[in-house]
Amino acid sequence: MEQWLEEFMSGWPAEQKREVAEHLEEGRFISFMDGRSSISTEEDILEWMPAWEKEDERLLLLLKEEVQRTSLPAVRLKLPSGLHPAVLRKAALLRGVAVGSDSECEDAILLQFEGLSPEQIAEGLERLEEEVSSFTARYES
Repeated sequence: MEQWLEEFMSGWPAEQKREVAEHLEEGRFISFMDGRSSISTEEDILEWMPAWEKEDERLLLLLKEEVQRTSLPAVRLKLPSGLHPAVLRKAALLRGVAVGSDSECEDAILLQFEGLSPEQIAEGLERLEEEVSSFTARYES
């Protein structure tokens, strides 16, 4: 397990650490945190602000298509109102997906795609979207 991951999970209950370790051991872990070297300027980061309140179930899979079309190495993903990036980072890790924090935005995460296959990107975005959807479903009126 990489050092950043061990540090991030310090203080987590053993069961949650085991969940993440299982994804790693089974080769199902997807990291959107690698490849920072390929991000040289802000122009290399696509801003993606989905309308989370709409009922389009495939918001992040549309993002996959856009990433492939533009060939940019990273996306700054704006989160729904009230969803803190740290909360999503933990929930995503439990699903086997690592996402980066974005120090420039308090309401966004950074997704980097370098070294990931189109299939890994699609799978990672699908898991991430499920986590975001579970959060937004709790707060729908």
